Amino acid sequence: MSTTESSAPAPLTAYEQKREDRIARMRAKADRLNAAASARLSTARATAALIPFGQPILVGHHSEGRHRRDAEKIHNGFAKGFALAEEAEALALRAERAESSTAVSSDDPDALAKLREKVASLEAQKAEWVAINKALRAKDPRAALLKAGFAEEKADEILAVKRTGVQAVLGGERGIPSYQITNTGAEIRRLRDRIVVLEERAAAFPEGHVETVAFEGGRIERDAERVRILHDEKPSAEIIARLKTYGFRWSPTARAWQRQSSNQAWHLARMIAGVAS
Repeated sequence: MSTTESSAPAPLTAYEQKREDRIARMRAKADRLNAAASARLSTARATAALIPFGQPILVGHHSEGRHRRDAEKIHNGFAKGFALAEEAEALALRAERAESSTAVSSDDPDALAKLREKVASLEAQKAEWVAINKALRAKDPRAALLKAGFAEEKADEILAVKRTGVQAVLGGERGIPSYQITNTGAEIRRLRDRIVVLEERAAAFPEGHVETVAFEGGRIERDAERVRILHDEKPSAEIIARLKTYGFRWSPTARAWQRQSSNQAWHLARMIAGVAS
């Protein structure tokens, strides 16, 4: 096998491709907003350049109307331009965060495997920290670290590191801060709870299973990932407002209002559609 073949990146899964496409769309929209902002600001600056600096509006003069209209155009142009630039910056930041995020999405088909792997990694880290603190309380910390399975180089590194912050004022203290271990334990419990929810969802909705309820003017669908409300025609502004209030978002791809699948989402969808539970 050639070096080129062995180093070729693995093909993206359908979920990963969907994620990449979403990030690309955000960046493309940010670029369009930036271009629109630049155009607005350029027009406003060009209009402002036609008016002599400090020139007041000559009340009663034939130029008064045009001057007022130009002043309004300049004001609106700058306001809209800066607003578009801010929106573009916020969208670009969202895209950057989405790309660098290591969070496991419930939509990922491999979410359960990834969450279990993350829990195992955190449990191993926590166990190591507990072992370090226990060894450091021994009469001979270095010997205790070696007995716990740490290599000599790692043991020396642990003994050399001291906590920072308040402890530094008091001369420092070796070991892992208790809050760090506590926070890791809380994160492990949170991830385990997510695993239980996903396992229950997977059991209730085997792959390909969709639960459907019809209502006058559309239908509601539920699968393992989403609860969707599909209308035959565009709903009223009042219904759209209710959908947004209860966390449903419009998906152009699915042509539906949807949110993550849960019993609560299913109940809310039926309530909005006027379907008895």
